[in-house]
Amino acid sequence: MGVDAGYAPDDHRYLRIGFRLDPDPNAVMGTPFTEEVVADYGERWCDELQVFHNPRAKFQLPLEAFQGATQHTFEDGQLVSYSVGTPVLSSQTMIMRLTGDEELKEATVQ
Repeated sequence: MGVDAGYAPDDHRYLRIGFRLDPDPNAVMGTPFTEEVVADYGERWCDELQVFHNPRAKFQLPLEAFQGATQHTFEDGQLVSYSVGTPVLSSQTMIMRLTGDEELKEATVQ
């Protein structure tokens, strides 16, 4: 989110690798993805948030309480999940520092 807000150093690059939800109900794995993280990337704080509603709660929270998050609840005894788009199941971000030829030569000699 810092990169998205413009706080990334000029000599760094960020590559996000992971799996998104596969909408096929028979899928056993997510769909792999790779994205470069740049300014205006568009990541929201709730993109990977998973909310599990307690079916025995005295005061049930409405689905609208966590808009944008993936939510899981029971309806008529069946687990039902609601999400927007294709939510990220897991990911990691690789941070790379770019170096010039001279810096690379010095680093390998030492």
